[in-house]
Amino acid sequence: MAKFEYTKAFDLSHPVYNNCPQWETYENTDVRLEAKHPTHGFLAERIDINSHCATHLDAPYHFIPYGISIDKMPADLFQGECVIIDCTDIEPAHSIGLKELEPHSGRIHEGSIVMTVTGWGEKRGFSNVWYHDYPYMSQEGAQWLRDKKIKGYCIDTLSTGAHPKHLDNGIPHAILLGADIWLLEDFVVPRELLKYETCQLFCFPLHLQNFGASPTRAVAFV
Repeated sequence: MAKFEYTKAFDLSHPVYNNCPQWETYENTDVRLEAKHPTHGFLAERIDINSHCATHLDAPYHFIPYGISIDKMPADLFQGECVIIDCTDIEPAHSIGLKELEPHSGRIHEGSIVMTVTGWGEKRGFSNVWYHDYPYMSQEGAQWLRDKKIKGYCIDTLSTGAHPKHLDNGIPHAILLGADIWLLEDFVVPRELLKYETCQLFCFPLHLQNFGASPTRAVAFV
């Protein structure tokens, strides 16, 4: 078996903490201690978190009632060569479509992972711009990726689809998840990673039974 060698690892995951930014209609993340060093001699934390908080992976079951849940997806789906597409020049609240995707057609094959980098992960916070005006995947772009038979799509914004104030954000989700293509959302990409056309991406969700999504640690190796 060939040995996988890399020179650098990039952690793409947003940190999770008490009341951290997330989709605005969800209950706030609650982090508290159940055991403390001075009292119990050890530390144990408790967390109440939405499965879509911070960096997370969507399974088909998130949008497709008969779709596969996160725990039933084979673990080897969550790693592989990832094609990086620099979309940092895209305007706020603008869709990613064929104009951005087709120039990379020769690099995207069946079983590929595709990552569109908008730079929105750097804006994470409680601003209206971060919450509402993030770039998103268009319907035609989602259909194009589906037809390419990729296995995973990643976007560094709150959602694959537009915020509801702009469009019906469910269509790209339904197209991709309906084709058993998982989605990685809400992460941050260091600018240095954009120097590379591809990376080896590892994004393993928690083994949560019958969940449509899971918090995920995403790491890119080059």
